[in-house]
Order: sequence, then structure tokens, then C-alpha cells
Amino acid sequence: MEGNIRREVAEEVGVDIENIEYCASQHWAMPESQLMLGCVATATREDFDVDLDELEAGQWVTAEQLADAVNRSKNQRSVPNPAVCIMFSN
Repeated sequence: MEGNIRREVAEEVGVDIENIEYCASQHWAMPESQLMLGCVATATREDFDVDLDELEAGQWVTAEQLADAVNRSKNQRSVPNPAVCIMFSN
């Protein structure tokens, strides 16, 4: 799993990561059966380059900003768009 996560992050935002930790998973039934994994990792650098063929956007956010985004989606009874990459930084 860790190798796949490293490869996807490198392909989609051009950043190498280390110290990958699994956090949670969620089944996505549509458009086809998929398993979404949530992980935390350490980026080896701060600059990144979003592959717009793979993602709509990417940005660094604080832990507070990430928690606010998750809470807003819960209050709206929706889930964050999985096509958008949210990256966390201290």
C-alpha cells in the first residue's frame, strides 16, 4: 500500500513522501466499486506541481483549516470532492 501511495503522490503533485501512516478508509460505490484510503505522510519538500489531468487543485493547509473543511462537509451532509487533493502542513 505504501508504495502505491508514494507513486500516486509523486505522479499527481510531484512530491516524494515518507513516514506514511494509514488513518481511515471509505468505500465509494459509484461510478464503480472503489476503496478510498486516508493517510498521513511527511513531504520531503514544500513546493509541488499539480498534474491537472489528475487533480483539479492542490494546496497546503493547516490542521485547523483541514478540520474546518471536514466539519463543513459533515454539516452539509456531503463529502469532500475526492478529485481535489488536500495536503496538510504543520
